[in-house]
Amino acid sequence: MKARGLPKEGLAQSPHAGKGMPRVRAVERAVSILRAFTPERPRLGLSDIARIVDLDKATVHRLLSTLEGCGLVLFEPAEKQYSLTYNVVALGAGVAGHADIQQIAEPVLRGVSAKTECLAFLSTFADTGAICVARSFVDLPISVRLWNVGETRPYNQGAAPKLLFAHLPQDCKEAVLRQPLPSATEYTITDPEELLANTEGLVEQRWCHAVDDIVVGLAGLGYGVYGKNDQLIAVVSVSGLTPYLTGKRLEIAHGVLAEAAAEFERIFFMANMDVSYLTGS
Repeated sequence: MKARGLPKEGLAQSPHAGKGMPRVRAVERAVSILRAFTPERPRLGLSDIARIVDLDKATVHRLLSTLEGCGLVLFEPAEKQYSLTYNVVALGAGVAGHADIQQIAEPVLRGVSAKTECLAFLSTFADTGAICVARSFVDLPISVRLWNVGETRPYNQGAAPKLLFAHLPQDCKEAVLRQPLPSATEYTITDPEELLANTEGLVEQRWCHAVDDIVVGLAGLGYGVYGKNDQLIAVVSVSGLTPYLTGKRLEIAHGVLAEAAAEFERIFFMANMDVSYLTGS
């Protein structure tokens, strides 16, 4: 699996990337270096960066020197480490419509869909279940109408809703469980105690896999997107035919979603975005 948070080709690309004008390799390499910094690794040495971006140290050093001259990277001689400057945050703040979560999510979700051949979603908490805030798909093997933007799915149905349910405060969980849990298929969990048992451990696991509980023959996989204080902000997930989310394909989907979750975390962190509206906090 590639380093978390740094898909080698970059998940957040325009669907038109690579068409028309040739891409400039030096720019791509510089961007990959900026993406090497994440909330988990805000300071990196030259060797670490070279390893993460898969380039030789001489090339990385030249690019870092240029980025430093542009005011985007800071070198700390005592520790021999590099870090991003707040000028990077200023760039993020200048994105037109940067608060539009659908605009932000679209290129990431398109990459997820293309690599998994599944529907891709970004969802978060709502009063009665998980609400879809963005979705995308690319050349799916079948056409499935599932979970449109703005639609809420019960917390007992699907991988993303269950992962979100697991992160709810105890009083919110109890409120959900006091209401009847709707059934979509014979495999949907409708017993409150069974749902609690099924979702136990998901907070530590940080992902969820579900099969046949929305539509028989469909499966789902969801990964948490976390913000400050390790608070769950949203879930990036896929849904597709069960054979596409089992065996080797499931292993691939795990890697793709782990990278996508880290990509969303990086975007929110580097753009210093206020995402409290996603969680209602």
